[in-house]
Amino acid sequence: MAITAVERWGSDLGAWALPEELLSAVDRSPYGTTPEVEKRMAESPEAGSTPTLALVESFAGPGGSVVDVGAGSGRLSLTLAETGCRVTAVEKSEERAQALRKRPGAEQVTIIVGSWPMVAGNTGLQDVALSAHVAYDVAAIAPFIHALDSAARRAVVLEVTPAHPWAGLTPYYLALHGLDRPKGPTAEDLAEVVAEVVGLTPEMRVWSSLAPLRFHEMGDLLDFYRRRLLVPSSHSIEAGAMLEADVHETDEGWLTLGPPERDTVTLWWRT
Repeated sequence: MAITAVERWGSDLGAWALPEELLSAVDRSPYGTTPEVEKRMAESPEAGSTPTLALVESFAGPGGSVVDVGAGSGRLSLTLAETGCRVTAVEKSEERAQALRKRPGAEQVTIIVGSWPMVAGNTGLQDVALSAHVAYDVAAIAPFIHALDSAARRAVVLEVTPAHPWAGLTPYYLALHGLDRPKGPTAEDLAEVVAEVVGLTPEMRVWSSLAPLRFHEMGDLLDFYRRRLLVPSSHSIEAGAMLEADVHETDEGWLTLGPPERDTVTLWWRT
């Protein structure tokens, strides 16, 4: 029997799990970011001018309503609220939700703490359902997509990277640990999942955006990626030299691992 798009998505995401022997060899988890990185991502200078936001605004219309699933500390929710949209932000992390509450303009946003789709019944029907950079964290993708589709009166808009967000680290995992990384899932795979779950093939647009992980100091960048790459202290110098060769500086003086810009994919469909 042929594997379905939903099954393939879950299998591919499961293959990204890091081996226990590598995790147990270090004292810091590779997952998550830092408060400083979260703050920079939330305050991205291009947040108000992306194709994703333009689509959401056009579907919502003046004074329309949006549910932002996986809102983080408010990068998109606050921008949409500033345009006059009525925004409900859903965030499973209490820490990120607290960061959102403290940001200017947060009083305009209704904040619900909980995991989607578990809290989908608390959001009500909105004009647009939005979810940015969340799908690759969701192995049980079918109920997630179905709930987004059910929550939207007019359209659903998703924003993702073309491949898994850690795909660019594959050469380093291979060099440091002899560990290859999966090829999928991809944005195209997500489009197939949507078609399978909703019965509609989403439209897609690829565009260029600033790399979300930007650092002031080389030391901060190296420390972040040594943690993400599960580098033990005994190999810090070796890993640092490897990473430094691929560090770029933006026109504004930020440091990024890899090019300062990256491809981003927006998918959308009308409900």
